[in-house]
Amino acid sequence: METGLWKKIRKTAKHRTRRPRKEHFGEMIQMDGSIHDWFGTGKEVCLMNMVDDATGTSYGLFDTGETTQVALQCLFDWIMKYGIPYSIYCDYKSLFYTKREATIEEQLAGNCL
Repeated sequence: METGLWKKIRKTAKHRTRRPRKEHFGEMIQMDGSIHDWFGTGKEVCLMNMVDDATGTSYGLFDTGETTQVALQCLFDWIMKYGIPYSIYCDYKSLFYTKREATIEEQLAGNCL
């Protein structure tokens, strides 16, 4: 391979394409939860984690599950420590998205109540 006689052939297509990191702290925060037996006690807990895309600065919060309330608490803690991020990137879970139409109350008040 070092002499160029053999070429490594990718057997499957690339899963994702890389994108450049954001340039400035707070430009984009990535947020995700991970449920696991983190403490080796046989009980699964959720690590809700936020990571700044530009710097890799991370903030995590352990709780009993990956819920809207836990996500909002983690976001609140981040804002109190670092300020309001310009954008937040999260995965496509029902925790963050819904397919149903919002009621008029939800449209006026928001769904974070």
